[in-house]
Amino acid sequence: MRNSLRSGDRLVAVKGYVAWFLTDTSFTAAISINGFALPIIVLLVVGSASAAGLVSAVGTVTAGTSSIFGGWLQDAINKRTLVIWSAVVGAALFLTGAALIATGSFNLFSAIVLAFLLGLRSGLAGTTTNVMLRSFIPTKLLPKAISVGQARDSVIEFAGTPVGGFLLEIGNAFPYVVNVILNCIAAVSAAFLPKNIFEPVQEAGASSNKKLSLGNLTKGFHILKKSRLLRVSATSGNFAFAVFNAALLITTMHIVSIEGNAITAGFLNTSVAVGVFVGAIVAPKLISRVKGGILILLAYLLPLSTLVLLLLVESTYLRIVVLAPSMVLLPAGSAVMGSVQMLSVPKNALGRFFAAVGVVELFLTTIATLSATVIYEQFGFEFAISVCIAAVTVCVLHLVATREIRQIPTSESYEDFFSSN
Repeated sequence: MRNSLRSGDRLVAVKGYVAWFLTDTSFTAAISINGFALPIIVLLVVGSASAAGLVSAVGTVTAGTSSIFGGWLQDAINKRTLVIWSAVVGAALFLTGAALIATGSFNLFSAIVLAFLLGLRSGLAGTTTNVMLRSFIPTKLLPKAISVGQARDSVIEFAGTPVGGFLLEIGNAFPYVVNVILNCIAAVSAAFLPKNIFEPVQEAGASSNKKLSLGNLTKGFHILKKSRLLRVSATSGNFAFAVFNAALLITTMHIVSIEGNAITAGFLNTSVAVGVFVGAIVAPKLISRVKGGILILLAYLLPLSTLVLLLLVESTYLRIVVLAPSMVLLPAGSAVMGSVQMLSVPKNALGRFFAAVGVVELFLTTIATLSATVIYEQFGFEFAISVCIAAVTVCVLHLVATREIRQIPTSESYEDFFSSN
C-alpha cells in the first residue's frame, strides 16, 4: 500500500480520507432528504398517495436497472472524475426541481421525469464513493472506515426525516435548495481527492474494462458465481436482512392499524437506528479483537432472536425496547463483510461486483417485502412474523454451514488471510 499513516491507526491521517468523508456524507444526506421529501411533495402537489408511490417506484427501478452499467462505468473511468460529475448533475437536477416547485410548474409528469433522472444518476454513480475506499485506505483500516460510515449513516437516519419535514414546513422547494448546496459541497470536496489513485486498474492479461460488452457488464455476477463466500453472503446474507426489514415493516403496519398512532410506530425504526449507532461506536474494537467470522454470524443471530421476542411480547413499548439491540452488531458484521468483499474482488472489477450485489439485494428485498405484506394481510401478524423467523433461520443455518465465513480472522490478519486464499 503506497499510503502510509502519519499517526498510528487514525483514519484522518490517511491522505484523502477527510475529503472522501465530506463528499460521501454530503451525498448520503442529500439522498436521505430526497427519499423523504419527494413522495411527500408529490402527495402535497398532486394529492394522490398512489402517485407518490409511483414516483418512488420509478426512481428505485431506474437506479436498480442502471446500476449494471454504473458498475462498468466505475471500473472504466477515473472514480474521482465520476464523483465530481455526479455531484454537478445532482445539483443541476435538484435546482431544476426547486425551480419547478417555486414557479408552480411541478406536476406528476415532471416528478416522474425527475425521479427517473435522479435514479439514473444514482445507478450510474451511486456506489462510487464506496468503491473508492479500496484505492486509498490501508487493509487493516478498511473495517474501521466502513464502521465509521455506518455510524455516520445512522446519525443521518436519525436526522434525515425530521430535517426533511422541517424544510417542507418552510416551503416545498426548500429540501431541494438544501440538496443543491449539499451536492455543491460534494463536488468541491471531491476535487481535493488525489486524482491519480482513482485511475482505472488494468490487470495484466485482462481485457479492457472500457470495452462495453456483455461479458464486461456481467463480470460482477461471474465473480459472485465463482466464490462461495461472496455468493452465500450476497444471497442468504442479504435475504436474512431483507426479511428482518420486512418484519419491521409489518410490525409498524400492525401498530398503526391497532393504535392508529404513526408517531409511536415510527419509534420502531428509531430504536433500531439507536442500536446501529451504538454498535458503530464499539465496532472498531470488536473487529480487531474478535474473529470476523464470529462477528458476521452473531450479527445475523441477534436479529433472529429479536424476531422471536417480537412474537412473544404484545406491548408496543416492549417491542420498541426489544428491537433496540437487534442491529447492534450490524456495523461490525458489515465492516467485516465489506472488507472481505473489497479484498476478495480484483480492484478493476469492484464497481461491477457491487453493482451485481446491489441488483441481487434489490431482487431479494422486493420478494421479502411483497411476501411479508401479503402474508400479513391474509393471515395476520403472528403468522407473518413466524414465517419471517423460519426464513431467517434457514438463511442463518446456511451462513453457519459455510466454512469460508467461519474462517475469517480478526482485521489484523486480513492481509495474510487473503494472500493465502
